[in-house]
Amino acid sequence: MKKLLYFAMAIVTSLTFIACNDDNDGASVSSNPQVDAAGTYSGTWTINIVKKTTPVGEATTTEELFSGTDEGSIVLSAASQYVANVEFVSDILEEYMGDALEGKLNIAATTSGYTIYNFSAVTSADEGIIGKGYGGSITKNELFIKNFERSDKETTEIQIGVNKKGKPIMKQAEIETSYVLSFKGSRKVE
Repeated sequence: MKKLLYFAMAIVTSLTFIACNDDNDGASVSSNPQVDAAGTYSGTWTINIVKKTTPVGEATTTEELFSGTDEGSIVLSAASQYVANVEFVSDILEEYMGDALEGKLNIAATTSGYTIYNFSAVTSADEGIIGKGYGGSITKNELFIKNFERSDKETTEIQIGVNKKGKPIMKQAEIETSYVLSFKGSRKVE
């Protein structure tokens, strides 16, 4: 009888050391990721902006307009099922990109012990104002965008010199401004 009592106590004791799994492996994926991920993510932009000017029949000149970091944010808000509005907030980006800092993102959620929100730019021309071909993720309230690239081209007349009479010499030129951006920020959870 004593052996049976010791055996029962050993089983009960061993069961007390079995931990509950709080990794949420069986968690359901959110059907409203655009709502769950909404918020303001404050952080740091890494920005590189280069302007290339190519006058017709002339060599291309390259000018680095900005290379560095800027404190700012990304604001996400729900638009429709699996789609979020996005706004890039940065003094440097506003200076160089103007009002082209808003767009829409396709957004979905996955789980791997915790929820991960993956997003990518909506590809229709009227909704991808910021640009196409970029994406990122939100993991544990940290938002990352890595190597977002955008290139704007325009053809215009530029002054390439002054003639003997002091009048400007104008020439058609293609101007290409390239942006390479990354962002890392955190959402304040209240």
